[in-house]
Amino acid sequence: MYFDTGITAPENLSVASSSVWIWIGWDNIQNVSAYGIYRSEYNGSEWGEYVALDENLGSYTTTYTDYDVEEGKKYKYRVRGKISEWGDYAVSEEISLTPRPEAPENITATMGADSIIITWSAVTGEKYYELHRCEYNGSEPHVIGF
Repeated sequence: MYFDTGITAPENLSVASSSVWIWIGWDNIQNVSAYGIYRSEYNGSEWGEYVALDENLGSYTTTYTDYDVEEGKKYKYRVRGKISEWGDYAVSEEISLTPRPEAPENITATMGADSIIITWSAVTGEKYYELHRCEYNGSEPHVIGF
């Protein structure tokens, strides 16, 4: 005999990141007692198995932030909605992202006597910055400082 649990998979997944975290969001669905978040990592040649990051997020939780990420590494996520009475669940489509740092803002350049002083607003969570320069209009930029 088949019983319709009324559960649908979490939908409208969205992601955002910095170099130190990935945020995942989804639409709340009815009849869910808990959500679970699962992640797969790309090792350079293939995707790994999905691993549970948290299987007991509250029924009204619609976001999760993963702080255990490495900049430049590829990750895929799935969200599972479950009904505790029967243990039934539905799994979302996967969504993927590679953490990248946010760009600094408020960049200014001031001419000095024999130099140019460049400043910017710090990006939360970032420790290092690369400064790139073009020698002339249309040239390829190259790193001149860290």
